[in-house]
Amino acid sequence: MAGYAKSWVDKFNDSWYVGLKLAERGMWDQMFTYAKLMGDNSRIFVRNMQQLGSIFGCDGRTAYKIVTKFQNAGKVKITENEDGFEIFIVKYKYWQHDKEVKVPQKRNKKPAKMSTNCNTTEPDQTKPDNTSDKSDHTRFVEFFCNEYQEAFGIKYDFKRAKDGKLVKDLLGNFDYDQLCAMTLDYFNLDDDFIAGKTGYTIGMLSQKSNMLAARRRETVREKTPEELEVERLNQEFKEYQKNAGKGQNT
Repeated sequence: MAGYAKSWVDKFNDSWYVGLKLAERGMWDQMFTYAKLMGDNSRIFVRNMQQLGSIFGCDGRTAYKIVTKFQNAGKVKITENEDGFEIFIVKYKYWQHDKEVKVPQKRNKKPAKMSTNCNTTEPDQTKPDNTSDKSDHTRFVEFFCNEYQEAFGIKYDFKRAKDGKLVKDLLGNFDYDQLCAMTLDYFNLDDDFIAGKTGYTIGMLSQKSNMLAARRRETVREKTPEELEVERLNQEFKEYQKNAGKGQNT
């Protein structure tokens, strides 16, 4: 299956990625390419860790050590069964398809949930429809549940009373678009306590909201030297492509 896998340049502004060693970065980047080759569905299947190592150019022990590090950081989920191992790349679709769409306004797919829609016996406020008069509260619940399922591969257990009140409070402090952007940042947090203990719940989003908002304001206010360097390199590459194209046309 011929094709391309995307490698986003802003990964060099990601503290987790920057903290990886050379072999770990190489394996992380190659996993996206191999997942693309395997069907573009965020999953890699191998019989054993020796096979995984042979795919990525290392021994089985090294492959196991690195992929376990990825799992501990919440970047992949490893499931073992009688046929071998399944490695699920968390947020694969976000990095390979939808990253440029920061705040989707509508979804046509079913919302995230743990069992049947978001876990509530009352009318389902997360069920998408085609009307344009949905409240920001309902739209955000849809957005959060869908992004959660896309990020972690499972449905979010929405608790109507508790989570509903938290969403109401959040929307009292932040507008809809701002809160959606903060939610995307939240799902990318490299936080051992959240990943290992609480999970990426709406409750933890509420607790982290002021920090997320402050980070976003800082990002908008001033770009880092690394970001400026990436922009410079991108511009040079565009100029190179432009000049190369002119040379071919002469």
